[in-house]
Amino acid sequence: MPASSIVVAAVILAHLFLWKRTNGFRLRVVGLNPRAALNAGMNVRGTILFGFLICGALAGLAGFAEVSGVQRRMIENLSPGFGYTAIIVALLGQTNPFGVLAAAFLFAALQIGATTMESAAGVPGTLTTVIQGLVVLFLLGRPALTMLRARLSKGGAR
Repeated sequence: MPASSIVVAAVILAHLFLWKRTNGFRLRVVGLNPRAALNAGMNVRGTILFGFLICGALAGLAGFAEVSGVQRRMIENLSPGFGYTAIIVALLGQTNPFGVLAAAFLFAALQIGATTMESAAGVPGTLTTVIQGLVVLFLLGRPALTMLRARLSKGGAR
């Protein structure tokens, strides 16, 4: 079974789990506001542990796909910063499995495009890192802009 089929199946299962199951609801609530979950009587520590177990299983699935499908063997320095890219992809996906899938395709295209541009046109490969950094800055700046806009609208209403 190709790795892309496994990824799409995992995304669909994650979506169904997070939005159609009680444990998925608990996981979303604890992730968004642990204090509110605790006040609602949810087992916050157990839910966090459960989330870690799921994430570990999915990371193992990704490692299995990389080793068995792409490299066909375990090599040293297997992931050149994939973990950091995954954090950016998760932020960009905004707690939605389909959003994470779209962000992953975006970053994969960015990485492949940078490699192609580096070999064909001599563009530095670090350009991808710069673009990823800009995405992080925009993601982190968005809540600040939202708060600033809210403050300005409150001040303008007076």
